[in-house]
Amino acid sequence: MTVTLTATGLIAHGGGSIGPAGTAGTWGDTLVPSLRALALIGKIGTSGTPFHAGSQYVISGSGQRLFLAINASWVGDNSGSWEIVLQ
Repeated sequence: MTVTLTATGLIAHGGGSIGPAGTAGTWGDTLVPSLRALALIGKIGTSGTPFHAGSQYVISGSGQRLFLAINASWVGDNSGSWEIVLQ
């Protein structure tokens, strides 16, 4: 099974707005420092490798749970939302 994840919308983080693609760079204090900061990231299964989902990502089915998060260390100053569609 193949599933396409599509994400749209904006969140406000620390005074700026950002889409699911995140920043152009990485920050050392995020959930996954090697991936784009403030981006939509995912992981398949509890032991899966985290990946940059961004605005669109194709997932080849493994039948395991999909976990999604914003790649940030603290989200207390965030607002807004991303809409995520799986097809």
